Amino acid sequence: MKQMEQLNKSPFTIEDNVFVDCPTSYEGKVVVPDGITDIGDKALMFCNKVDEVKLPDSLEGIGMCAFHGCNFKEIKIPQKCQYIADAAFLSCISLREIDLPDGMLVLAEALLCGCDELERVGIPDSVRIIRETAFADCVKLKSLKLPANLEKLDAMAFAGCKSLKEITIPDSCRYLCYGVFKDCTSLERAIIGNGVSNEQGGENCFLDCTSLKYAKLSSNMVCVISGFFEGCTSLKEVDIPEGIRWIDTEAFKNCKSLESITLPHSMVEIYEYAFEGCENLRHIRMPVHTVINNNAFVGCPDKITIERYL
Repeated sequence: MKQMEQLNKSPFTIEDNVFVDCPTSYEGKVVVPDGITDIGDKALMFCNKVDEVKLPDSLEGIGMCAFHGCNFKEIKIPQKCQYIADAAFLSCISLREIDLPDGMLVLAEALLCGCDELERVGIPDSVRIIRETAFADCVKLKSLKLPANLEKLDAMAFAGCKSLKEITIPDSCRYLCYGVFKDCTSLERAIIGNGVSNEQGGENCFLDCTSLKYAKLSSNMVCVISGFFEGCTSLKEVDIPEGIRWIDTEAFKNCKSLESITLPHSMVEIYEYAFEGCENLRHIRMPVHTVINNNAFVGCPDKITIERYL
């Protein structure tokens, strides 16, 4: 039964143990009463004068856009809370740190997208999937430890995290999707665990990561897919392991600092425009059987030393 909570003349709407609504004009601290199990969809959406929220230990779920646009600096999520819906903390522009509860399996789409001040996030090892744009445009996020049991990073999960310095993807992870680290302009080092494959794409994974200097690829990948390192203008060293069979179109486009590269014996083909615009690339070591397509090195120096090996 829907009712207006009367305790202390509270302005909050509560229905069947669900915190349903907070007026957008409300200012200050919100204390969600004990016994509440869920924060409803959009319950505090655009409550930008709310600067503190206290959640009860009884809380089990947080709905879609529940805190979208709130102005608190931190929030403690109870361990019992195992469901947090899409965009729950979207554009909480003052949020500085958050720890997500142990036991969560999926981090929802746009979960913390656009949290401009977010510097630290604790992700439990239970998490298997990080959905699209979950942490996109968290521009002050400097460091990140991905969960040990991670299986999938969805499209643009960390795109635009402009302060992120390095990333290690665990061996448990199988899938990298489109543009996961696109526009992470401070990223300098990337290690991709050997579980990662190309089964669900991964195009433009590091697009315009202009500070990236070193990357190590997974031995389970069959190719360096289209646009994977496009626009990585500081890239100098790439570890391409045995098992990778081809380099796709524009995979290394405009990697202007790349001077030399060694390709593994498994490499069978370099596609057209693969190294387009690599204006300082002067030496490539590759197997004798590797096929080079037309225009693979367009925009590169006229004289490139190609060293073939058996």
